[in-house]
Amino acid sequence: MSALGLFGWGEQDEYEDEEEPEVEWAEGDDEPLAPPRSLSLAFLATLPLFVAYEAARHSTGGELRNTSELLVGHAFALFAGYETLARTLLLVLVAVISFVVVRRRHWQLGHSILRTWAEGLAGAVLLGPLLLLGTTLLGDSVEVLALRSGPPTDVPGLARTALIFGASAWEELLFRVGLYSLFYLFLRRSARFLGANSSIASWIGEGAGLLGSALFFAAIHLDSVVAPLGSGGEPFHSGLFAWRIFAGLCLGVLYRWRGAGTAAWAHGLFNVALLLGAGPGVFV
Repeated sequence: MSALGLFGWGEQDEYEDEEEPEVEWAEGDDEPLAPPRSLSLAFLATLPLFVAYEAARHSTGGELRNTSELLVGHAFALFAGYETLARTLLLVLVAVISFVVVRRRHWQLGHSILRTWAEGLAGAVLLGPLLLLGTTLLGDSVEVLALRSGPPTDVPGLARTALIFGASAWEELLFRVGLYSLFYLFLRRSARFLGANSSIASWIGEGAGLLGSALFFAAIHLDSVVAPLGSGGEPFHSGLFAWRIFAGLCLGVLYRWRGAGTAAWAHGLFNVALLLGAGPGVFV
């Protein structure tokens, strides 16, 4: 396996030992569409989210930060005083590497990105009724608490929207690409070590990844969890916590089915819809 393949950017999907994903073909094109779960495609498709987030942070003085981006950003602590520059340069470097990988694989970049955006929109539309149903089942108090989430209301509307929209890319990077994958690999290999066959081990890994990432996704919104980071959270409410777990499960299924790019766009578009009054703020 190449170095790029080891990190999910090249010949294999994001999980080791899985078969080569099927490549979709666009009618009339000589080159195939990129596999939907390709991480290189996902990163290129979510670049607008990262750009929106960085632009919003810059316009508000750089003080407001999503908790997921803050956690990932700890890796840049050694660049004291230059964290933003280091993060920006890394995003550019990863974008260049992703572009090179896509071209080396002879995938249709433009059509593949458009497909990811369209699937993200469809995912956002499908998530809405499911989560609003959750509101009905869990009670009205959940809706009141959920509406407290997000950046302060005194932040200008456009910047607030861009922050909420772009933060979804960082959350999907942390919870789905990061934690889901780690849980999957660890539990799958542990099951194999204990004698489980490949199929059972994979199901154990998938279940651990799905549930583990959803639990962490819900926990990161709690004040007791994020207070040490200097970030604001919400008090524990059993119904709201269960609701966020459900949201994390939905995003986890979407991520595993259609990839990180689709999950991030669905997450971001649904956040914007909530901000515009579509329903309670369950993701941010």
